[in-house]
Amino acid sequence: MDVLRINAGAVLAQTRVLLRRAPAPSLLALAVLAMLDTLTDVAGLGSSGGITIVVGLLSLIFQLMITRALLAALQLRGPDGGSSFWMILGLGILSGLAILLGFVLLVVPGIFLTVRWALSVPILVAEEVGPSDAMRRSWALTEGNFGPVLASLVIVYAPGIALLVAATLLLPSEWSEWLPVLVVLNLVMEATFIVGWHLQVALFAASHGETRERAMADIFA
Repeated sequence: MDVLRINAGAVLAQTRVLLRRAPAPSLLALAVLAMLDTLTDVAGLGSSGGITIVVGLLSLIFQLMITRALLAALQLRGPDGGSSFWMILGLGILSGLAILLGFVLLVVPGIFLTVRWALSVPILVAEEVGPSDAMRRSWALTEGNFGPVLASLVIVYAPGIALLVAATLLLPSEWSEWLPVLVVLNLVMEATFIVGWHLQVALFAASHGETRERAMADIFA
């Protein structure tokens, strides 16, 4: 199977365009998830497994909603609207456990799996396949594109992660419980994830040869 070469610059340009395509669900996701994170921190429920599961499930619902909207805007979505929540939940469990294990095993395997499965969610929604098929298809589409996909992921995720790490290490401990600080940090964290969902769709579009043309047309329109 011929695999198109992904251009990181074009993918990032498309990601910026996509951020303007579905602002309502993205802003709703940001507000709800950051609010729940902040309430969890304020109430001291961070160690509660039940709260973590609820926030995780809501995050998957928002990711599915946003991915559907973006794929529809790019005319890359399946005719019946894409996969269900249960499919994306199954994908999240399968890939999440494998990636977590990879990070436990000296980090590098986790990074490798994250890159190779970066297209799994858009594939699941657009091509209406199961979780394991989406993971295999993502693996195939990222063959020969590891560098550009990794670069795109680093550029999108690194600033937010760096800010969170810096705040954790540098801010006085009493500041970490100050409500405005909690709000800002949770907004940064959730915004990073949401931009990452847009990036995944842009990567999927790139694998179909859609990214450069659409991004440039939208940017200079």
